[in-house]
Amino acid sequence: MTDEQAIANLIYAVAECRDRGDWLGAAELFADATFETHYPAGYPGVGVPADEVADRQPGGHGVQRGIAETAELFRTTSRVYEDELPHTQYVTTNLIIEVDAPNDRATARSYYVVYQSRPDFALQAICAGRYHDGFQRVDGTWRFTSRAIYADHSGDLSHHLAMDPLAYGAEFDRRRS
Repeated sequence: MTDEQAIANLIYAVAECRDRGDWLGAAELFADATFETHYPAGYPGVGVPADEVADRQPGGHGVQRGIAETAELFRTTSRVYEDELPHTQYVTTNLIIEVDAPNDRATARSYYVVYQSRPDFALQAICAGRYHDGFQRVDGTWRFTSRAIYADHSGDLSHHLAMDPLAYGAEFDRRRS
């Protein structure tokens, strides 16, 4: 398998785990990495009164490091249903991978779109944005070193998020300090 294919498989494995509600499996892919999301001004989040959305400043949910912090982020902010699934479909596209083989490093940029449906929620794209990923090869295996997510577009997140990510970030920062 080429380096590019190994890295692409790693990126796609994150989406697969998240769609299965396998928060620990997804977090294990970031065992040696930082994980952060950047939300734009006016991000609707969930549970934010409509008249307050326009005044929201850009922000994030903190910088998670390692398995425990990343799994907690996924578990806390993601809504799951009676079958323990989030009923999402993460799609990763426009993947550009740049490998620095002599230094065992690589970067990747891609787009994502998340679709969701429920019996009371018609199939629709609920958010879209970009991933900027860093990787290092350790003992012949590629691993994430970082993921920065840019949440460029948001739709109806009411069936997807259990907690507003910006509120989670404020709580996460409070606990960390």
